[in-house]
Amino acid sequence: MVSEAIARGLKNGHSPAEALTYGVFSAHAKNSLNKATEAVIGKGKDLSKVVLSEAQQARIRDAMTDDLLKSGAAYLTDVRKEVQGRVVKTVLDQIFKGDRSEK
Repeated sequence: MVSEAIARGLKNGHSPAEALTYGVFSAHAKNSLNKATEAVIGKGKDLSKVVLSEAQQARIRDAMTDDLLKSGAAYLTDVRKEVQGRVVKTVLDQIFKGDRSEK
């Protein structure tokens, strides 16, 4: 899901840093939405088939906000891991590309 969101951001013309941030944040936001929705309407219900009252929408929004603020450290850790993984892959690709051209 994160890599799909990153690809979508890049495809829409965002810089790699913006796309990366968007991708990781999207995953966290979706998880928060799922948790908040389950807390308000119950587990296992299809959100697309439920009409939420304004009060329920406000409760979901508040729960999501709280969850996203609490998960900020995890969000930053995920961004760091994603950046490190991409940097390492890029460096290794360059190293091994250089080895192939020398042979």
